[in-house]
Amino acid sequence: MADALRRDRWLGAADLVGAVKDFLVGILPPEPGDQNGTTRWHWAVWMKLWLLIVFAFWSLDLVPGFPGLARAEDVKQLSADIRETRGELLSSNIFELRVKQCSPDTTTALRQAYGEQLGRLLRSYRELTGTSYELPACEDVR
Repeated sequence: MADALRRDRWLGAADLVGAVKDFLVGILPPEPGDQNGTTRWHWAVWMKLWLLIVFAFWSLDLVPGFPGLARAEDVKQLSADIRETRGELLSSNIFELRVKQCSPDTTTALRQAYGEQLGRLLRSYRELTGTSYELPACEDVR
């Protein structure tokens, strides 16, 4: 039952190849002398041409009320927002790990493990932001 639902909901690779093949074959003219086939072919070619024109206008964001494909500025802004959020999360994780490392209840082995993990997080922070994270002293976080 689940396979049938999945088949109905999503196009598989074979279905997609078949759809593309049918689309391309529909562009080819029918045999000479087939009046009904010629009429259907003319309609099919005109419809495909109109769909292509509508898609081109939509993708260039020229259809009012329908946003087109993602613009480069939008992608850059989204990327910057994601980078900022990741930096904030890394900063928070680094600080929390530093607090755990500096806790008086932490054993030496655990401090060493926290230190290794801090090193990895600090490298990630430096690679992401291009700046070093100012790690607070243990006296400042107790």
